[in-house]
Amino acid sequence: MISTEISPDVSALAEALQRVSPGSLITFDALSETIGRDVTRCRHLLVSARRIAARDYGAVFGSERGAGYVRLTINQLPGIGSTARTRVRRVARMGAKFIRFGADRANIVEPETQRKLNSELSSLALIEHIATDKAATPVPAHDTRVEPVAVTARRLFTD
Repeated sequence: MISTEISPDVSALAEALQRVSPGSLITFDALSETIGRDVTRCRHLLVSARRIAARDYGAVFGSERGAGYVRLTINQLPGIGSTARTRVRRVARMGAKFIRFGADRANIVEPETQRKLNSELSSLALIEHIATDKAATPVPAHDTRVEPVAVTARRLFTD
């Protein structure tokens, strides 16, 4: 049976994360002391605790390799989007490559399959284009609020 209750370990970790001040590091050792076992061996608890800390307390963390987690300051939050866009671009590019690799080696491709392949390649190319750094440059008139999708789309296709 699936339980929807938060485990005591996850709650303790989320509260420990919530207490970290922005810009500060919480080490894996400190997190391990919180629950009395090695958190590097039970990452699933950390994943849940980080999600709860972000959702309930607005405490967003970045990883510090081999050390622990750093609570991000408000000025560091845009970096999350930049990192996500980089990953989206890379995944879209690799997906398109694999489609092309497979299609190039196929002897006979039915017209319906060819249309699907072309559609997927076009979609992935558009996703890769939209995920560029140019798409995320702030427009002075919209710095303080979310930019409308139509305005973003218009900017993408003009130089």
